Amino acid sequence: MRWDKKLTFYLTLLYFIYALSNMLTLGDFVPPVPIFPFLIPFLALCFFIKTPVSLFSLLMIIISIGVPIHMFTFLDPLIINWFSLLAIISLFIGGILILKQFYSNDNSIYSNYLFGIIMLLSPVLIIHNNYVLYTYFICLGLTSLICLKSNRIKKQRFLGEYRFILFIAFICSLYSINLLALLSFYF
Repeated sequence: MRWDKKLTFYLTLLYFIYALSNMLTLGDFVPPVPIFPFLIPFLALCFFIKTPVSLFSLLMIIISIGVPIHMFTFLDPLIINWFSLLAIISLFIGGILILKQFYSNDNSIYSNYLFGIIMLLSPVLIIHNNYVLYTYFICLGLTSLICLKSNRIKKQRFLGEYRFILFIAFICSLYSINLLALLSFYF
C-alpha cells in the first residue's frame, strides 16, 4: 500500500477509534470534533510537500483551510464565511479540472465524470443545512472511493489529481463519522 493511502487510512482509523473509545467511556458515539480542524490541514500539508506543484495541490491547501474553519468559533463570522466560500469555489474549480481532464483524455473512466459532476454541485453547500452538507459529502465520498478504486497512476502528472481525490475521500470519511454520531442519537 502506498504511503499516502496508509496515512489517510490511519488518520481516519484514529478518528473512528477515538469515537468508539468515547462510546465506551461516555456511553454515546462521540467523534473527536476538536481534532477535526487539525487533521485536514495536516494531511493537506503532507500531500502538498510530497506532490509536485500543481493546481490540485493548491486546491488541497485552500480546501483544508476552508472546510474546517467553522469549528473555530472565536473567529469573526465574516472571515469564516469568506473562507468557506473560498473552499466551495475551490471544490467547484476542482470539478471543472477533473471534467476537463476527463474530456481531454481518450482513456477516461466514467467514475471521474461522476466525481467531477458532484464536485460541480458544491455551490449547494452555501445552504447552511446539515442535511444538505452531509448528503453532499456522502455522495462525494462514495464517488471519490469509486474513482480511487478505478484509477491507476500511470504517469507522474496524474499524481496531484490522485492525491486530491484521496484528500477529498478523507474529508468525506470524517464527515461520515460525524454523521454516524448524529444518527446514533436517533437509534
